[in-house]
Amino acid sequence: MASVGVVNTKYLKIYVGSTAITCQTDGSLSITNETRDTTCKDSGQWKELLYAQTGWEISGTANGSYDGTMSLNQLTALAIAQTVSTVSFKTAVSGDDVLTVTVLWTKLDIASAGTNQNVTISYTGMGTGALAQTS
Repeated sequence: MASVGVVNTKYLKIYVGSTAITCQTDGSLSITNETRDTTCKDSGQWKELLYAQTGWEISGTANGSYDGTMSLNQLTALAIAQTVSTVSFKTAVSGDDVLTVTVLWTKLDIASAGTNQNVTISYTGMGTGALAQTS
């Protein structure tokens, strides 16, 4: 059954294949619609635009660990090997929308800041091809 009301952030996760990234603290998917300028002398003072290409990016952060099924070492391996991956942004609730994308891993940050703090990882994937939305 699909979620009702406002979605709680603890349910919406980034998955690589069918495996959720371990110990996520946040995630986002950003869609960008580029435009092309169609302004001409007949436009007067107003700029006129039409849609051009659409792009997207998925990113997130997680606490770094070595014992998860999609954790620090697996994400590092994907980035180093330049692995093209199928990624989903979804809840585990049947009937909720699922956004599925193909990503090129473009950035992976591993941070060990402070003393007696959590290691964190930040990751970014740029979209290639169409973004699919299913429920």
